[in-house]
Amino acid sequence: MSSSLLRFYSFFYTSIILFLVDQLSKSYIAKIFSFPISMDGSVFSNKDGMQRISIIDWNFGSNKIEESLDVHTPLFSLSRTDNPHLAFGINIGDNFDIIINIFTIALTCLIIYFLYKSAKEYAGTFKCISFSMILGGAFGNLYDRLTDGAVVDFINLNPMGFFPFTFNLADSFITIGMILILFSDFFIYRKSKNELPNS
Repeated sequence: MSSSLLRFYSFFYTSIILFLVDQLSKSYIAKIFSFPISMDGSVFSNKDGMQRISIIDWNFGSNKIEESLDVHTPLFSLSRTDNPHLAFGINIGDNFDIIINIFTIALTCLIIYFLYKSAKEYAGTFKCISFSMILGGAFGNLYDRLTDGAVVDFINLNPMGFFPFTFNLADSFITIGMILILFSDFFIYRKSKNELPNS
């Protein structure tokens, strides 16, 4: 087996590990919040009837909407929402579910190709790690969609009440991976390119 293929497998297995971490976290949250409390069965509470568990109650402040409703949103809390839509609960319509699944499968295959290409061409480790994170997150959410028809979202990170979206570890892996790729392309690659003429 060639060294480039071994390099690809090492990053691919990293994606599998991230996928397993994502699935374990969702399984744990599903056990804590196991009682559906909404009409469509997408919002859950725990055995004590609590819909949200506050991890970091302190926040920077609250916006005007929260103040008018006399609502306090913790900085970091856990809840469970079964999300059949896009990442962060973004809804583009129920009629697009099949299209979303097909698009996600195609995108996942494309990410595998980019990871293989980067490993084969000995691109920077930074970029390979980025693709590994994106692939692990894509595996996690795709698996949920194909098996359950919805993704378990549970992380609420809401500074000053301005981020109303609930997400999961898979979303985090994808987002961080995208940021790392942009960082790699715009900073590391440009820096090495500028250093070549001087060498």
